[in-house]
Amino acid sequence: MEIPRPAAPHASATSRGTSQSGERAAGLGISIYLSAVHATTSVPLYCSSTGLVNCERVVTSPSSYIVGIPVAYLGVAWFAAMFALLFAPAIDPVRLARVAWACAGVAVVLLLLYRELFVIGSICLWCTAVHVLTFIIFGVLMLAPPFSASKGFVTE
Repeated sequence: MEIPRPAAPHASATSRGTSQSGERAAGLGISIYLSAVHATTSVPLYCSSTGLVNCERVVTSPSSYIVGIPVAYLGVAWFAAMFALLFAPAIDPVRLARVAWACAGVAVVLLLLYRELFVIGSICLWCTAVHVLTFIIFGVLMLAPPFSASKGFVTE
């Protein structure tokens, strides 16, 4: 006779936070740094300014704006929202919001990669770090077990 097992517990904010908060904090920090670089000349840009890796060329390019807003500012908003969603209750609408927001982030990253490689002709290492973090967050969300409010996390 098989002993019934309780449903998998809902992931707590603590367990979700420890698994993904590092990537989100790093992305938020880099985005804040790049926003400061955009906002003022008193913040130095620590990156190569010659050759293929040319952060200065990338962050000062007209392609570093989307609808008139510096991409770095959008990065701050994206990572801040991902942080908020990380600690939101583990219910289906929140999971859907996380996935939708991550998909939007990946779409923007793909646009920015196109701009860096084919329009600007240079890449920014700071931007690349943010792009990688965005893909990691997306991948972790896509690989997470499906969640149902009535059943908890589905593991079978």
